[in-house]
Amino acid sequence: MSHLKEWVEDRLIQFYGRFRAIKDPGFEISSNPHVYIYSGGMIRRIAMGLLLLLITSLILTPVVVCDLVDDMPARITIITASILCYLTVLSRLTKSRTIELILAGATFATVVTVFVARS
Repeated sequence: MSHLKEWVEDRLIQFYGRFRAIKDPGFEISSNPHVYIYSGGMIRRIAMGLLLLLITSLILTPVVVCDLVDDMPARITIITASILCYLTVLSRLTKSRTIELILAGATFATVVTVFVARS
C-alpha cells in the first residue's frame, strides 16, 4: 500500500497545484520549499479507493471474458493469466505476507474455476 500512497501523492503534487497550498500543520515542518510532508488521510483514502477499483476490475474481468468465450482451453488460459495479474498487483501494491497471497490466489482460482465449470 505504501507504493500506491507514494504514487498518489506524487500525482497530486504533479497535477493538482493547490495540493501544496493546503494548510496543513506538517507543511511548516520542512524549511525546504521542495519538501512537503503531508500528514492527512486524503492520500490514504484515495489510494484505498484506487486499490479497491483495481481489485474489483481484476476480479470481474475474467468472469465477463470467460462468459464470452466458449473454448475451454482459452478459458483456462484466461483464468491463469488473471490469477497471475491479481497476485502480482496484490504483491506489488500491498504489504502482503506469502501465506496471504497463497490464500488470496487459491480463493480467487476456486471462485473463477467454479464459475467457468458452471457456464
